[in-house]
Amino acid sequence: MGLFGWNPLADAQQLADDAAHALNALLPDYFVLCASRGSTSGNVGEGCLTIDKNGNVYVGGGGGKGAAGTSIAARGGWINGNPSPCQLEHFIEGPSASASAYIPVSGELGVSGAETWGNEGSFKSNSASTEVGVGAGSFSFETTQTYTWKWFHVPILGW
Repeated sequence: MGLFGWNPLADAQQLADDAAHALNALLPDYFVLCASRGSTSGNVGEGCLTIDKNGNVYVGGGGGKGAAGTSIAARGGWINGNPSPCQLEHFIEGPSASASAYIPVSGELGVSGAETWGNEGSFKSNSASTEVGVGAGSFSFETTQTYTWKWFHVPILGW
């Protein structure tokens, strides 16, 4: 106990804990790297690699409809609410539906965004996520149905 009941070590620890919690809230729940290719007939194919904040690595793919274009995008994803590790894993693993776009800004480099419905069939707030990031390629807009599998776990990849 310090002077007049003040404990600087306890206060410093609390401050550090609060800062870590605030930083964790700002970081995405997962990062995803997706490559997609659309045809002139409107069919789209997509493959993705995902890493979540707990160090789980997933691989997935699927198809859908969209504008003809080829792009690769790296996006951070924030699930609505504050998912537990189990909720995060169930959100990513399994079927999901997404609407995504890539818009070139400077040459072939540009911005990418998506809205994803994980936990399909559930209408809870933590069944949707917003993704933002960067990419390369030609303009693309697509709606896709994908399936994702947990591939392996690497604890040092978590944040």
